[in-house]
Amino acid sequence: MSEQSQQRLQQWQSLKSASAWNDLRGLLDTTLTSLLEEAENEIEALEAYSIILRTLAVSTSVVFDPHPLRPGFVRMDTSARNVGGDNPDAEYEIAMIDGDYDYLIGGKRNSVTYLGFQILAGKGMVPRRHIGYIKDEDLVLDEQGRFRIILSKSKPSVPGNWVKIEEDACSVIVRQYINSREQEVLAEYNIELLDKTVKLPIPNDDDLAARLTGTAWTMWKLARLHRDIPHLLEEPNKLFTMSAAQAGSADTTPDNTYMLGTFRVAAHEALIIDVEPPQTRYWNIVIENLWHECFDYLHRSVSFTKNGAQLRPDGSARFIISHQKPEGAQGPVNWLDAAERERGFMMFRWLDTPTVKEPVIQLIPLAEIKSF
Repeated sequence: MSEQSQQRLQQWQSLKSASAWNDLRGLLDTTLTSLLEEAENEIEALEAYSIILRTLAVSTSVVFDPHPLRPGFVRMDTSARNVGGDNPDAEYEIAMIDGDYDYLIGGKRNSVTYLGFQILAGKGMVPRRHIGYIKDEDLVLDEQGRFRIILSKSKPSVPGNWVKIEEDACSVIVRQYINSREQEVLAEYNIELLDKTVKLPIPNDDDLAARLTGTAWTMWKLARLHRDIPHLLEEPNKLFTMSAAQAGSADTTPDNTYMLGTFRVAAHEALIIDVEPPQTRYWNIVIENLWHECFDYLHRSVSFTKNGAQLRPDGSARFIISHQKPEGAQGPVNWLDAAERERGFMMFRWLDTPTVKEPVIQLIPLAEIKSF
């Protein structure tokens, strides 16, 4: 390396971005080490490596790349990247905003079961907080089913929905819940900056360092999501009811109720979950691996919705988590394929905060399934 190159390298190492980059690299290694220490078998260890890259990828695509002066909705997960407690019976997108500016979200409701817009605030390493929410039932629709949502500090004079935003407003999360992909049409929407004269700033050290820090923070949060509620891992094969506030108000919306827990099922066992679903427009159950990744939902049975689950004559439902499809079980059953994952997460989502009876959960030998 020439002396001139060495001088340049030394010069660039003094940047805030260089320090943020080194922090990101260090956090990647630290996070991976912590996951590997928790892995109990080879599958969990291999998925730990994968989850680090996938959480970094989603953090890059939703935090580093977007800019609030060039707003646009970005899909948080893909068919191959299902991190952060992804729900295969839903769609999630996010757009970055800045509280110094005003925005317009326009779109068409269509026929998807549920559509919700959540606005968050918080910058850098500060935890995000919920500051606004509009769901489909609140939307002001025209004759064609179109809507307008204005995000601004002062109330607008034009028709539509208004959300007052704060100075540190940072993002909009859109959730769509789908009972049947074959029968429903997803909503259409976009976001734009109302001030058309604003231009993207020239890259600067402070901005890049902040985006690197935000990317690192998001990666760490997603990769460590399984540790947010430690007792779930310590008490497997149980479901705990949680409100949106208990689950984290920045990670969900006020009209969701969750039953969340972990399963631990050996190859020769079956975990039976009997539940009486409430009368609500949407509910589903999904299982995930240890790192909160919904695995291979395109090819395996890992979730059921209100429309897809088979119910008994009395309206109750039985779900069975096992490594092999249970043969000869009594009555209609809904099989959730553990796919050689000896432990992982299981979750019910109930929309519109209904009252739900506590499910009955039993772990039995798989060989006994015919007489159960």
